[in-house]
Amino acid sequence: MNNKGTIAIEDITDIVLTKADYYWNSGYNEFTFACKINGKADEIYLTEERHDDGTSFIINSKTDDIWEKLSPNDAYELEDILQEKRQYGVYHNKIEKLTTLQDCEYMKWDFMENDNPYFNKVRSQLQSELNMKKEELQLENDDIDLTL
Repeated sequence: MNNKGTIAIEDITDIVLTKADYYWNSGYNEFTFACKINGKADEIYLTEERHDDGTSFIINSKTDDIWEKLSPNDAYELEDILQEKRQYGVYHNKIEKLTTLQDCEYMKWDFMENDNPYFNKVRSQLQSELNMKKEELQLENDDIDLTL
């Protein structure tokens, strides 16, 4: 029985990166996303495999074989969404961990060097978060009493 098309891209909501594992020497990376599928909590796993001629991606879900239930167009759209969420999540987590104004400057340079098309889709949102973090750290530095 062919179940293609029993889940639509609209049925997958609230996608958030929860874990990123990098296995450089083994040639792959794994990303875990919390989400809802048809309103029920679930997880989606994106595995990026590196090959001599590029990369390939495998998408699975915790409770069901989501890839088999998506139409081809929705499967490719989900891959794009996960790539955006991946870029956003990785940088969002990095921004949260910044502790100095110098770290913010380094992150700004990292943004400028990243030409990933999925990163470019979330760049302005991340830039806003970086600016807020920079302001927060500036306020903390202003509150330090340096008098003896």
